[in-house]
Amino acid sequence: METKKSLIPPIQATVDQERDVSRLWFDQEKSLLPNGSYQVAGGICWPELIGDVFNGCAVLGARNVDTKMIYILDQREFTSIDHVLDAEGRIANIGIAPWFVHNWATYYAYRYYWFQCDEYNKAFRMRIGRSPLIEPRPSLIPTHWGHDDHVQLIIADALAQKQLVIKEATPLHEEMKQHWADPKQGPFPALHALSCLLTGLSKKRLPEK
Repeated sequence: METKKSLIPPIQATVDQERDVSRLWFDQEKSLLPNGSYQVAGGICWPELIGDVFNGCAVLGARNVDTKMIYILDQREFTSIDHVLDAEGRIANIGIAPWFVHNWATYYAYRYYWFQCDEYNKAFRMRIGRSPLIEPRPSLIPTHWGHDDHVQLIIADALAQKQLVIKEATPLHEEMKQHWADPKQGPFPALHALSCLLTGLSKKRLPEK
């Protein structure tokens, strides 16, 4: 019986600092991703108040420098930088700090794109700087778009060009379905994070072979 391939972590990773890419090797019997050089980066939507829920989302993607295909490797909902514990030591609010550490250890990912209020971003940047867990510090890169339709258009274009792979049954996949059905349902933090990633990657040059 043929094994169904999926988006799974690499079995080995190295970093090519000169070309600013990660070299990733996967189990080719199980992985959708081919072995090769990738620009691995993330997109972040800092937590926002959605109804009575305060939530943010971050996504991690990898662009194959040969095929230009972008694979969404992981996504993480969060409400703080470090975990916030209750009186009994249990996690009350999920922090994103362990995710940054995991991404560096697994993919050598350190670049993250964002687009929100600058003062709000500064508050989270300061918390990242104070976190004892995050090493090395991620590089937070601002991106920008001028119209609300950009979120829908840049994602729709990547899908139409068959250059975007997203795992089903994830918050991002569910938000996409909700957004296509009724864009006014938002905000959609996972889609915002994906738009930051795609916009950032679209402005970053591919390395020379």
